[in-house]
Amino acid sequence: MMQANRIDYRRVLATAALSCLCLAITACGSIVTSGANLQQVREDDLLRAKQAYIIHPGDELEIVHVVDTDYNATVTVGPDGNISVPGLPESIPAAGLDTRQLTQNLGDLYQRHSVHEPHFSVILRRLGSQQVFIGGEVLHPGYLEFPGGERRIMQVLMAAGGLLPTARSGEVIVVRDSATGKRMVFSIDVNKIISGEDLSQDIVLHSLDTVYVPRSHIVQADIWVDQHIRQLLPFSTSASYSYNEGKTHP
Repeated sequence: MMQANRIDYRRVLATAALSCLCLAITACGSIVTSGANLQQVREDDLLRAKQAYIIHPGDELEIVHVVDTDYNATVTVGPDGNISVPGLPESIPAAGLDTRQLTQNLGDLYQRHSVHEPHFSVILRRLGSQQVFIGGEVLHPGYLEFPGGERRIMQVLMAAGGLLPTARSGEVIVVRDSATGKRMVFSIDVNKIISGEDLSQDIVLHSLDTVYVPRSHIVQADIWVDQHIRQLLPFSTSASYSYNEGKTHP
């Protein structure tokens, strides 16, 4: 009788655990609940393309003087966003500006320090490395740097070692600064890219974008059950059996 009561007790707890697991899976909805949709992302990319290019660290610039050629220079924007040019005593901020703004600032400084009537232009010769941050369920999370321009999201995921089996591949999250300077967040369904259903989701990432790959629903539910069910059970959920004189004993 005691054995029967113990079995019923376990069945009740097992049923309760299964019910909680179902509830946990059901509760695991979309992470991004108020982010941008892909159409808004595409519109932002179009607006970005119409704007003047913003200089980034690592970009290579050429400064060409028409008359005072001694001040010609090819410079690389440093990690601090500054450049050093002939004729000016201090480094000059360049990152965050477009070439027109940088030309104006350099012209004012040339007149103040070295050249009375400067006639020159600033030319963007080469883009620096694209810098992307990636975390979550990938093999190698962290900071990635890609020389020579921007990459698509599938290329970045592969560079991070690919998705882990625990990844929520249907909702890969991207956080970035929009063309207007506001923060925006949206999600990408990698499954649709791999299947070929919607290749437009293989978007181009921009420098300093952050990519986060969440855990899958079932993994999240399993963690929840482990924290709220398994650790509270008065017995082990694993079973072992031994064979002795032709009988099995749980």
